[in-house]
Amino acid sequence: MPASTETPTFDLTMTVNEIIQRWPQTGTAFNTLGIDSCCGGAHALGDVVTRHKLDLNDVLDTLRRAVTER
Repeated sequence: MPASTETPTFDLTMTVNEIIQRWPQTGTAFNTLGIDSCCGGAHALGDVVTRHKLDLNDVLDTLRRAVTER
């Protein structure tokens, strides 16, 4: 599937699974970040980032790259 030219906007209240459903290519990015869609998939992105003590900007950049890179 070709990458999108649209710059995605990730809502921090969206669950990990909602993000993966909308942008399937983010699944690999989440795995790289140590976030799985099984146990953590039903949680909001903002909560997951806080729980995993990740830098929000780094997470968002990683997800955006996953969606926009070819």
